[in-house]
Amino acid sequence: MPQLPRISGGSRDGINPVDIAGAVAMLRFDTIKSIKWGVRPSVGIIAKDVNRLAMDIRSFRAPLAKIVREVMIPSIRTNFSEQGRPKWAPLAASTVAARNGASGPILNRTGLLARRARQFNIWDIGPTSATIRKLPNDVFYGVYHQAGASRDTSGGSPANAAILAKKGPQAKKLINKMIPRAAKELGIVGPIKTSDQKRVLSRALGMALDTGTWTLPARPFIMYQDSDIIKMEVIFGAWMEDRARRVGRFTDRA
Repeated sequence: MPQLPRISGGSRDGINPVDIAGAVAMLRFDTIKSIKWGVRPSVGIIAKDVNRLAMDIRSFRAPLAKIVREVMIPSIRTNFSEQGRPKWAPLAASTVAARNGASGPILNRTGLLARRARQFNIWDIGPTSATIRKLPNDVFYGVYHQAGASRDTSGGSPANAAILAKKGPQAKKLINKMIPRAAKELGIVGPIKTSDQKRVLSRALGMALDTGTWTLPARPFIMYQDSDIIKMEVIFGAWMEDRARRVGRFTDRA
């Protein structure tokens, strides 16, 4: 959202609605449109450039927290209930088949991601900003749904398939070659524990057979709508007006 020029005002003689509108116009609304593999999503409301109108304002935490609770969280809830705004890409045919023919709901099979995305405590609210920098570990995969991802899974080939079909020493050697990469993908650092061996071997086998690339379409769920910006500005403006009234400096005269 382009920033408007700062409007002069907020003299010691009084603060009027035009002054407040000019101050609120300096709010900045940030979002990341594209995320590379492994980069976490971020969205934020930035108030560091807001004109304090010569009032002794040390922090904007209160209006930022109110914006998160009353605008952002309900907006994220609606993103899930409406299956994206704009609508998310439909599930791939292979995914629908794996879900026994169910084509929805998208991103809400267990409801865990939707619940975590609506948690107030995933927001980092400071004196001049409210941002989401990462998702909880149990829904780490949400970063890839948020902005989409593609990845080279090549490592497999028809020749590998033939080797694995025959089993024997060559097949074992091939799988062992894939194990370090499989462990890394699964986030395992250092020696592989007995409890992790089965899933590492399973992933290594899959990598030996995989060819080409896979692509996950972007289905952004942590996002706001244009109409939300108006609501956020109203909340911020009301808070600024309340501060001006409490110090006896608000006037209705422009």
